[in-house]
Amino acid sequence: MAIEHAPTGTFLATTGYQSAMSTKLEKPIRREIEIDGEPFTLIVAPDGLRLTRKRFRSGLAVSWKALLRQLDRSEQNRAGVTPTA
Repeated sequence: MAIEHAPTGTFLATTGYQSAMSTKLEKPIRREIEIDGEPFTLIVAPDGLRLTRKRFRSGLAVSWKALLRQLDRSEQNRAGVTPTA
């Protein structure tokens, strides 16, 4: 099956099917990444992110809500707005 690139950046198969929607994240996705030559496992899950050193159990975890709160604080600080709570 041949695949063409649609102008919007989505893929268009020769069958005529085109979808601009993202796939819903319903279960964790594990990927290995390398940081400064050291292997890590990144897990992207419906509840957040987890980064652990390869072959270790504990690591850094952050929920999507916490990530959004931190982004909001960062944008407020940049704009000179003092957070109320």
